[in-house]
Amino acid sequence: EAHLHCFKKKDLNIPDGVKVNFYSNTNKSGDSYVWTLAKRTQQLIKEGKQNEKKYDLIFLDGAHVYDVDIAATCYLKEMLKPGGYIIFSDMTWSLEESFSCNTRKNRAKYTNEQMTTRHVSLIVDTLARTDKRFKEIHINNYSIRNDDNDESVFEKLHD
Repeated sequence: EAHLHCFKKKDLNIPDGVKVNFYSNTNKSGDSYVWTLAKRTQQLIKEGKQNEKKYDLIFLDGAHVYDVDIAATCYLKEMLKPGGYIIFSDMTWSLEESFSCNTRKNRAKYTNEQMTTRHVSLIVDTLARTDKRFKEIHINNYSIRNDDNDESVFEKLHD
């Protein structure tokens, strides 16, 4: 029986026999799903289970900004079982191109380079493609949401 943990509730077509857990955070600017991942990791360490791999599949459709998703990626890579897959969504997204994020507040918070950079792509380039425990999977015309093949998929080969 599969068990799926999610950090964002969406309309999902869940197959029979798959359990889904949804984790969420508040709307406070310093609260994110990374806090939940950190607390979960801390609990596993206290229980002596920090080496237990929990996930067969991780779909990271996160905050899309480097400072949040880099930490999430570090935790999630360690939680993934060998033979499991991690999918990074929104590889081509940038703050500048986002209607809701290209704001005066964000332009004051981020440099021009950070506004134009594709944050998830930067994370994938530096943390997934360089990790010899992972192999990028290329699937022709693959996209979870059928929107411009905006995901990258990696299989974890070993710990």
